[in-house]
Amino acid sequence: MVDHVIARAPGAGFLPRHWGEWSAFVRAGRQPSDIGLRCVQSHLNRFAARYRAARALGRVELEGYSDVVRDGYASLFRLFFAWTAFDQYLTAIPCEQAKCLVWVSRHTPSDLQAQVRQLDPNNRLFNLICAKTRGATFEQIRHHINGDEINWTYLASSLRHIFAHGILTPSANGVRPGTVGAVCQLLVPHVLTAVDGDFSMRVEELRQRTK
Repeated sequence: MVDHVIARAPGAGFLPRHWGEWSAFVRAGRQPSDIGLRCVQSHLNRFAARYRAARALGRVELEGYSDVVRDGYASLFRLFFAWTAFDQYLTAIPCEQAKCLVWVSRHTPSDLQAQVRQLDPNNRLFNLICAKTRGATFEQIRHHINGDEINWTYLASSLRHIFAHGILTPSANGVRPGTVGAVCQLLVPHVLTAVDGDFSMRVEELRQRTK
């Protein structure tokens, strides 16, 4: 039973870096279209709220669970919020996930998939995910297991998907409890850095145009 989820005290530090500057632009009458986004401000607010939740989430307390399993669940919840923020941002651009590396790769390391493989060398985690997904996600995860380079964002979205549908736990399929947490802890900062980097770049470009 989940006792409670602890969120660190919220503050500006948990929002995208240029959110405060963008808020000032909004008060001056600017719209998301001024930074090349095709959404309304309320949609961007939802993106920022999920981004903030992912950054602010501290820990999850579970009665009767070991520390490593508890930390695994905390990492899964953090990934859940982070991917929701990423998905909201994809809609704002708009951009299909299959094509997002065009801009994501500007803000994230090129060896991220290799780092994931080091944490799950026998693919025990992603074999489980592959068995529970379909379509484009299935194909991407299958290629990852086979050692091919893929769009790494599917590693994050697939984890979020099967966790949200109740399939994934920190020790599912005989996976070491620490593996799920470690993979999530690796991916979450890069999921957030990608959207923060793109959003910040757009706000900076607007600032330059309005000087």
